[in-house]
Amino acid sequence: MNNVRKLVFSSLRSCAESDRYTNLEADSVIKREGLTGNDKDFYTALLYGVTERRVTLEYIIEVLTGKSIGKLQINVQLLLKIGLYQIIYMDSVPDYAAVGETVKLAKKLVNRGAVGMINAVLRECVRRTDGKSCRQNEFLPEKKDSVVRYLSVKYSVPQYLCKRLICDYGEETSERIFSSFFEKKYLSLKVNLLRTTREDFAKRLLENGYKIISSDICDAGITVENSGSVTAISGYDEGLFFIQDDSSYAAVTALGPEENELLLDACACPGGKSFASAIMMKNKGKIISCDLRGSKLSLVKSGAERLGIDIIETLECDSGQNNTEFWEKFDKVICDVPCSGVGIIGKKPDLRYKKPQDIESLPDVQRKILANCSRYVKKGGKLMYSTCTLLKSENEEVVAEFIAGNPEFRLESERTFLPFEGQTDGFYYAVMKKEF
Repeated sequence: MNNVRKLVFSSLRSCAESDRYTNLEADSVIKREGLTGNDKDFYTALLYGVTERRVTLEYIIEVLTGKSIGKLQINVQLLLKIGLYQIIYMDSVPDYAAVGETVKLAKKLVNRGAVGMINAVLRECVRRTDGKSCRQNEFLPEKKDSVVRYLSVKYSVPQYLCKRLICDYGEETSERIFSSFFEKKYLSLKVNLLRTTREDFAKRLLENGYKIISSDICDAGITVENSGSVTAISGYDEGLFFIQDDSSYAAVTALGPEENELLLDACACPGGKSFASAIMMKNKGKIISCDLRGSKLSLVKSGAERLGIDIIETLECDSGQNNTEFWEKFDKVICDVPCSGVGIIGKKPDLRYKKPQDIESLPDVQRKILANCSRYVKKGGKLMYSTCTLLKSENEEVVAEFIAGNPEFRLESERTFLPFEGQTDGFYYAVMKKEF
């Protein structure tokens, strides 16, 4: 396992230096090193865990060392995080192994003085938390002193993001949102109703040993508890399902694609909304699926082919740039715009650490795409705006401003899915109808 710990260290260092997403780094290392079984599970759990708990671990390091995190060498920081995460959060790793193996790794990566400090810090953590049911609670700041700081440390969310959520939802709801990021995530499948029914597909999954939950949000949804590899799920090669969160499918349902319509999916990749729309249209009509990066459109093409959908045409384009050929041409337009991703932090821990300035600049991009794509809706047609964030500055405020400036559009429906309310991501959509 120590070699696996070294791989985790190298991956954390690589991600820190290059801003590479953890999932891309993990996929690359697992493939390159041929990790399987326990080694793969341990590598994944430790890499994602340290990434997810970064804010909490850095606070604990400052408490135990008496130094600000920035004054410690990067290698020392990473080694302490690796060791502390095992002690505090991994019940399967004995304390002696977490300390001993981390110190052994440290001897190869830092000087003797740093090794001694790492050993002392990890042992002090064991001493202070031994026998405690929730070890991280031994280090939390007082909630009465600062709610924002308390929530930030407890749920490993940067303070600026805590402030934004509290402003939008209040303290109690915000804490429930933060807590939900650590709940077990299940795989949300959408049945390809062109080829089977939910009942028949559910029966097939049960016969193959899967634990499932039928969605109460959409008629094609099945949640799989013990999924493993997506491609290994029975029915994948036959195109009997695709991956899409219930909230996203519900948004398409609210838009209501119909047979023989012309639909534009302006920011389509990886294709879930295009696939759902095509199925609702019974594979009759035409869908143009666009994305700024043409290389990603292969996911839409291959997915449509697997599902037996032939009404999707892909187009590489910038949906924020005007295309006069599209003016007032489409019955339905989907604008699933780039966003901060706050609603899916539980699945993608890196999204916690977006820079505040990057988040602040997003509404301008979103407004531009929405305004441009609204030109493409014909009279009587519908426009859907959606994000996988929870920030109202990217959701309700963008839509309200658009409606105020475009009286020809009427808000028909609007909904925010909070991630603790069921087996869904945090998600927002608004459907608007062009009246004249």
